[in-house]
Amino acid sequence: HRMLFGTSKTITDHMTQGSDYFEVRKIYSINIVYFDLGQGDDYIYHGKTHFRGLHKRDELRLSDTQRKFFGKENAADIYPEYYILKINNFNDMTKDNLDEWVYFFKHNTVKDGFRAKGLIKACEILDREKLSPEERKAYDYMMWQRSKDLSDIASSKLEGELEGMKKGREERERLTNELEKEREEREKEREQFTNDLEKEREEREKLTEKYEILLAEIAQLKQNKQT
Repeated sequence: HRMLFGTSKTITDHMTQGSDYFEVRKIYSINIVYFDLGQGDDYIYHGKTHFRGLHKRDELRLSDTQRKFFGKENAADIYPEYYILKINNFNDMTKDNLDEWVYFFKHNTVKDGFRAKGLIKACEILDREKLSPEERKAYDYMMWQRSKDLSDIASSKLEGELEGMKKGREERERLTNELEKEREEREKEREQFTNDLEKEREEREKLTEKYEILLAEIAQLKQNKQT
């Protein structure tokens, strides 16, 4: 959710009010994590937004005009792309330039022969080899402790959030049950009130019928007396 928020905010932050939608920039969200994010054994995950037909299973492409205008082939090429680098899953076997960067993120150093763009500059900024053995040992321990602390904090936070979500869900269920009980009680009260009104109406009809019979009998007695 934080990744989604980050890409959305980046898009809106670079849009001025009244801008045309074609000015929306292509976003690449690169997320370097030192903890177990989700379930998966790979160390690099890539996500895109694809639009596929539910029946013909074809991918939605841009029109000829749109392809010329945007320089893109499919609708998915306009939407943000996500990369998740799970550093702790990396086995230190570098096969391409991206693996070289993952190795650097994991060990804060590079091997001889690395050619990934930007790595040399990164090494100039962070060069372990310039440290003394004692300083390097302290630095490595600090970085290991930092990764461990980040992982512990993230795990604890996730567990706390999950526990909070569980309690929140239980509270919502409790309130929902109470509201349902109140609704059932009000429904019973309305039914009882309706039944009482019906009984009262029937009683009035019976009394009215008896009263009319009594009036008829009185009228008949008066007629017989006059006769």
